Amino acid sequence: MNGTTLTLETLDGLNSLQKLDLRKNLFSGSLGSNFLDGLRKLEVLDMSVNNITALRRGMLNGLEALSSLKLSYNQIDVIEDQAFINLKNLLALDLSHNRIVSVSTGSWTGLSLLKTLDLSHNYLRTIAVDLTVGLTNLKTLVLADNDITGIRSGSLQKHDALENLVLTDNPLSCDCQIRDFVEWLQENDIDVDGGTAVCATPPELENAHLSELKADMLTCTSEEFSSEYDSYEPIISSTGVLRFVNLTQDGAGILVEWDVQTINDVFSCDLLFIYSVDDTHETLIEQLPLSCDSTKLEMSSKLKLMLLAGAILETNSTYRLCLVLLEHHSGDNAALLPSCTDNFVYTGSRVETEGKLAFIVDSNEEYESYSVEPRAELTAFHANVTEIDTISIFMRISTPDCLVYLGIFEYEKIVLYKILNCSVQSITFRNIPTGYFDYEVCTTFENQIDYSSKSSFQQCVITKSPWSVSIENIVLLVAIGFFFMLISILILIFVYFLSRKIFFPLKPALVPNRKSPSRSILYPSMADNDGSYIDDLRQPRPFEISATLIQI
Repeated sequence: MNGTTLTLETLDGLNSLQKLDLRKNLFSGSLGSNFLDGLRKLEVLDMSVNNITALRRGMLNGLEALSSLKLSYNQIDVIEDQAFINLKNLLALDLSHNRIVSVSTGSWTGLSLLKTLDLSHNYLRTIAVDLTVGLTNLKTLVLADNDITGIRSGSLQKHDALENLVLTDNPLSCDCQIRDFVEWLQENDIDVDGGTAVCATPPELENAHLSELKADMLTCTSEEFSSEYDSYEPIISSTGVLRFVNLTQDGAGILVEWDVQTINDVFSCDLLFIYSVDDTHETLIEQLPLSCDSTKLEMSSKLKLMLLAGAILETNSTYRLCLVLLEHHSGDNAALLPSCTDNFVYTGSRVETEGKLAFIVDSNEEYESYSVEPRAELTAFHANVTEIDTISIFMRISTPDCLVYLGIFEYEKIVLYKILNCSVQSITFRNIPTGYFDYEVCTTFENQIDYSSKSSFQQCVITKSPWSVSIENIVLLVAIGFFFMLISILILIFVYFLSRKIFFPLKPALVPNRKSPSRSILYPSMADNDGSYIDDLRQPRPFEISATLIQI
C-alpha cells in the first residue's frame, strides 16, 4: 500500500483500533498531519521498512493515544522542529536504520514522556545538547553504529532518569573533551552497553572500554585542545535542500546528479558514504572524503559526482550512496545537508583501478583531478590471552582485498609473525611461549617493514602476560580451595555438637531434698506423712550412721 490506497475512508469506523502494522509497504515522502486522522485510540503504529524520507512539523495529528512509534528502515534524513508536537503520550520511538545526520533543539518538542529512543544505524557524528533536549524522562538511549567521535560537555548530564546508554560501534575519541561525560557515567552508575563501547583514539587508549576509563587517562595537549576547538564549526539547523535526481552507470563508473538549494549558494563537500544493502540490513563499506567549493563550481545548483566503483562494488549486488554537504552560514556556523540515492544494483565490472575513486565533475580542472586512493583501515581490533599459551585475536578491516601483517611481541622481542588476508576476522595462536611481560599484538598494512621492530607496526594492543594469567588462575584456585575447606570445617563442627546433643545428653545432677531432715550422710531418706522416715536408697542397710540435726 501507499498514501493513495490508504485513505481516511479506508479507515472509517475503526474508532477502537489500538494497534496498526504497516511494515514493508510503499509509503514514501513525508508523513502529513492528516495521515491516519480519526484513529483516536491507536496506541502502537509500526511503519518500518518503507520509503519515508522526512518527518514534517505536526505530523500524525490526532493520534493523542499513541505510545509506540516505529519508523526504522526508512530513508528519513530530515526531522523538522515540532515534528512530534501532537504525540504527547509517546513512550517509545524507533528511528534506527535511517539517514539522520543531526537533530535540532526543537526536534523532540512534545516528547516529555518519552522513555526509549533508538537512533542506531544512522549518521550521527557527535553527542551534543541538541540530541536529547526536552526528553526529561528518557531512560534508554540507543546510539549504536553511528559515526560518533565526540561527546560534548553537558550533553547528557541533565538526564537524571537515564539508565541505559548504547554506544557500540562508534569511533569514540577518548581525550579530555569527554572527561566530564565519563565522570558523570561513573557517578550515576549508567549502564553503557554492558562494557562494549570502546575508544578508537588516541592510540594508547585504543579498544579501551569506556566504562573502565579514569579521569586522569583522558588528556589533551594544549595544542590539540586549542586546535580542536579552533576548527570546530557549530552545527545548526539546515535551511537548504540536497535532492537526489538521477544515477547512471557506464562500465566501471557511476555518475550521480543532485540538486542543491542553499540560503546563499555557499556550500562545500564533506563525505560520500557507500552502503551495501540486503533484504533487511545496510552495511557501510566505504566512507570517502570529498573536496569542493560552491563558489568555484560553474553551476552550484547542480552537483555531479563521478564514482569509479569498479574497485569497490561487486557486480549484481545492491548498494546505496549518501552524500553529505556543509551549508555555510554567517561566521563559522554550518549545517549538514545529507541526501541518498535510491537502492540500485551495480551492473558494472569488478576491476582493479588505480588513482581517483570519487570526484566532483566540473569544468574546473581542480575538481576533475581530485582523487581518493583506496586504503585499508582497521575498524576493530581486540586480543586476549584465553589460555596460558593461547592468544585469540579479532579484527575488522574496511576492505577484504588486502594483506595485514601481524606481530606478537613480549616486551621488545618478537614472539610470532603472521601474514593474513584482510577478510580474516578472527584467529587463534596456540603454543606461545609463556613470558613474564605483557604481550603486545601489532598490525600494519605496510609490506616493507622490519618485522623484528615493534615501532615498524602501525597499531598495537596490550594483552595480559600468560604468566600473570597463570598466577591469577593459581591464586583463584587456592582461594576457592581455602573457602571450601573453611566451609567444610564449620559444617563438621556443627555436626559434632549436634550429634553430642542428640546421642549423649547431659544427665541432671542429684539435688538433696531440703524439706526433710536427713538421717544419714551417705543415704538420704524421705519422710512419710506421719513423720517416720522411709529409706529410699538403702536396700539392704549394712550399717547406719546417726546424725543429729541441730537447728539454729
